[in-house]
Amino acid sequence: RYNFDNEYLIRFQAFRYLLNKGLTVTSGGRCVKHNKAVGGVDTSCHQCETKKATACDVTNGNCEEIYKKACASGLFNEVIWYVKRNIVHLGLDRNQRGNFFQINKWILIMTYSFTIALCIHRAFYLFKCSQNAHRISKNY
Repeated sequence: RYNFDNEYLIRFQAFRYLLNKGLTVTSGGRCVKHNKAVGGVDTSCHQCETKKATACDVTNGNCEEIYKKACASGLFNEVIWYVKRNIVHLGLDRNQRGNFFQINKWILIMTYSFTIALCIHRAFYLFKCSQNAHRISKNY
Protein backbone atom coordinates (compact mmCIF):
# COMPACT_ATOMS: atom_id res chain seq x y z
CA ARG A 1 0.00 0.00 0.00
CA TYR A 2 1.11 3.51 -0.75
CA ASN A 3 -1.30 5.66 1.27
CA PHE A 4 1.23 8.11 2.76
CA ASP A 5 0.65 11.55 4.18
CA ASN A 6 1.92 14.20 1.74
CA GLU A 7 3.64 16.29 4.43
CA TYR A 8 5.44 13.19 5.68
CA LEU A 9 6.67 12.38 2.17
CA ILE A 10 7.97 15.94 1.75
CA ARG A 11 9.82 15.70 5.09
CA PHE A 12 11.18 12.26 4.19
CA GLN A 13 12.47 13.53 0.85
CA ALA A 14 14.02 16.58 2.54
CA PHE A 15 15.80 14.23 4.93
CA ARG A 16 17.14 12.17 2.03
CA TYR A 17 18.59 15.36 0.53
CA LEU A 18 20.04 16.35 3.91
CA LEU A 19 21.63 12.93 4.38
CA ASN A 20 22.97 12.99 0.82
CA LYS A 21 23.00 9.19 0.75
CA GLY A 22 20.58 6.52 -0.35
CA LEU A 23 18.11 4.95 2.06
CA THR A 24 16.53 1.51 1.92
CA VAL A 25 12.98 1.47 3.27
CA THR A 26 12.63 -1.80 5.19
CA SER A 27 9.06 -1.13 6.33
CA GLY A 28 6.70 1.53 5.04
CA GLY A 29 2.92 1.60 5.08
CA ARG A 30 1.18 -1.45 6.55
CA CYS A 31 -2.36 -2.78 6.49
CA VAL A 32 -3.91 -3.55 9.89
CA LYS A 33 -3.36 -7.32 9.48
CA HIS A 34 0.33 -6.96 8.57
CA ASN A 35 0.88 -4.40 11.34
CA LYS A 36 -0.41 -6.89 13.94
CA ALA A 37 1.69 -9.68 12.41
CA VAL A 38 4.92 -7.70 12.84
CA GLY A 39 4.04 -6.65 16.41
CA GLY A 40 2.96 -3.09 15.63
CA VAL A 41 0.65 -1.25 18.02
CA ASP A 42 -2.92 -0.25 17.10
CA THR A 43 -1.92 3.42 16.88
CA SER A 44 1.13 2.74 14.67
CA CYS A 45 2.10 5.55 12.31
CA HIS A 46 2.93 2.81 9.77
CA GLN A 47 -0.75 1.95 9.31
CA CYS A 48 -2.09 3.11 5.97
CA GLU A 49 -5.38 1.25 5.65
CA THR A 50 -7.51 3.38 7.98
CA LYS A 51 -5.42 6.57 7.74
CA LYS A 52 -2.42 7.95 5.89
CA ALA A 53 0.91 6.48 7.02
CA THR A 54 3.46 8.80 8.62
CA ALA A 55 6.36 6.44 9.37
CA CYS A 56 9.05 4.36 7.69
CA ASP A 57 11.84 2.12 8.92
CA VAL A 58 15.05 2.74 6.99
CA THR A 59 18.67 1.69 6.78
CA ASN A 60 21.75 2.33 4.68
CA GLY A 61 24.41 0.51 6.66
CA ASN A 62 25.18 3.54 8.86
CA CYS A 63 22.25 3.79 11.26
CA GLU A 64 24.22 5.91 13.72
CA GLU A 65 24.51 8.67 11.13
CA ILE A 66 20.84 8.34 10.15
CA TYR A 67 19.80 8.53 13.81
CA LYS A 68 21.94 11.56 14.65
CA LYS A 69 20.97 13.52 11.56
CA ALA A 70 17.27 12.66 11.92
CA CYS A 71 17.27 13.85 15.54
CA ALA A 72 19.09 17.05 14.64
CA SER A 73 17.00 17.78 11.53
CA GLY A 74 13.73 18.50 13.34
CA LEU A 75 11.83 16.84 10.47
CA PHE A 76 10.47 13.94 12.57
CA ASN A 77 9.17 13.76 16.12
CA GLU A 78 9.74 9.99 16.42
CA VAL A 79 13.23 8.67 15.77
CA ILE A 80 13.99 5.18 17.09
CA TRP A 81 17.23 3.33 16.38
CA TYR A 82 16.86 -0.46 16.58
CA VAL A 83 20.54 -1.39 16.90
CA LYS A 84 20.15 -5.19 16.68
CA ARG A 85 17.92 -4.97 13.59
CA ASN A 86 20.11 -2.22 12.05
CA ILE A 87 17.17 0.06 11.21
CA VAL A 88 15.95 3.51 12.19
CA HIS A 89 12.26 4.37 12.55
CA LEU A 90 11.39 7.84 11.21
CA GLY A 91 7.92 8.93 12.26
CA LEU A 92 5.71 12.00 12.35
CA ASP A 93 3.03 11.51 15.01
CA ARG A 94 0.70 14.51 15.10
CA ASN A 95 -0.94 13.30 18.33
CA GLN A 96 2.36 13.35 20.20
CA ARG A 97 3.52 16.36 22.19
CA GLY A 98 7.23 17.00 21.98
CA ASN A 99 9.83 14.72 20.42
CA PHE A 100 10.57 11.08 21.17
CA PHE A 101 14.05 9.80 20.45
CA GLN A 102 15.14 6.32 21.50
CA ILE A 103 18.08 3.99 21.07
CA ASN A 104 17.10 0.40 21.89
CA LYS A 105 15.70 0.52 25.44
CA TRP A 106 17.27 3.82 26.48
CA ILE A 107 14.59 6.48 26.21
CA LEU A 108 15.39 10.13 25.85
CA ILE A 109 12.57 12.65 25.64
CA MET A 110 13.91 15.66 23.75
CA THR A 111 12.52 19.05 24.71
CA TYR A 112 13.72 22.58 24.31
CA SER A 113 15.14 22.44 27.83
CA PHE A 114 17.25 19.41 26.90
CA THR A 115 18.53 21.21 23.81
CA ILE A 116 19.44 24.21 25.94
CA ALA A 117 21.12 21.93 28.49
CA LEU A 118 23.09 20.30 25.67
CA CYS A 119 24.26 23.72 24.42
CA ILE A 120 25.28 24.74 27.94
CA HIS A 121 27.15 21.46 28.42
CA ARG A 122 28.99 21.97 25.11
CA ALA A 123 29.87 25.56 26.03
CA PHE A 124 31.17 24.39 29.42
CA TYR A 125 33.21 21.65 27.73
CA LEU A 126 34.75 24.16 25.30
CA PHE A 127 35.51 26.51 28.20
CA LYS A 128 37.27 23.69 30.10
CA CYS A 129 39.26 22.76 26.98
CA SER A 130 40.41 26.35 26.56
CA GLN A 131 41.43 26.48 30.24
CA ASN A 132 43.46 23.29 29.83
CA ALA A 133 45.10 24.62 26.66
CA HIS A 134 46.02 27.84 28.50
CA ARG A 135 47.45 25.85 31.44
CA ILE A 136 49.50 23.64 29.08
CA SER A 137 50.88 26.63 27.17
CA LYS A 138 52.00 28.27 30.46
CA ASN A 139 54.03 25.16 31.34
CA TYR A 140 56.04 25.24 28.09
